Amino acid sequence: MRVKKVLFIAALLFFSFNLPAQTVKAGAELTEAYLPLIRGKRVAVMTNQTGRVGDEHLVDLLIRNNVDLVGIFSPEHG
Repeated sequence: MRVKKVLFIAALLFFSFNLPAQTVKAGAELTEAYLPLIRGKRVAVMTNQTGRVGDEHLVDLLIRNNVDLVGIFSPEHG
C-alpha cells in the first residue's frame, strides 16, 4: 500500500510539470550550419518532392546560395 502511494505521488508530480516546448527542425532547415561547409565544393543532393525549406525546395535554396550543385538523386519509389 505504501509503495502504491509513493508511486502515485511520484506520477502526480511527474505529470504536473510542463516543460517548455521545443520546436523540431529538419536538417535541411539548418542552413546556417551547413552552407559554410559546402560553399566552394561540388555537392550532390539526395531528395524528393517533399525536401522543402519553408516554401522553397532544397535544390532551389542551394542554387540561390551559389552552391556548386552537380547532381540530384531522387528515390524512384517511396
